Amino acid sequence: MLLDPSTSSSGSEPDYVAPFVDSAPARQVNIRFGERLQGLRLQRGLTDQELATRMVMPVDHLIDLESGRRSASIVDLEGFSHAFKISISELLQGL
Repeated sequence: MLLDPSTSSSGSEPDYVAPFVDSAPARQVNIRFGERLQGLRLQRGLTDQELATRMVMPVDHLIDLESGRRSASIVDLEGFSHAFKISISELLQGL
């Protein structure tokens, strides 16, 4: 666990700092994943609304994923792999 000693909500212990979350490399991964996701959706002839409905997720969440504004969770990855009938490793191929 990474800690940032300069900040503390309790005053005695530093707060947890998640690595790689808001960095340029993380944003690039999000953008590449979004492009991959959109490509897979379009290959299958699905609208964003149709895929969001299949995934039982708000369409805004899907749009944010496809645009790279949001990071996919493990649950998202598993859901997309089932929706596209591919493995998670195939889903992440080329990232």
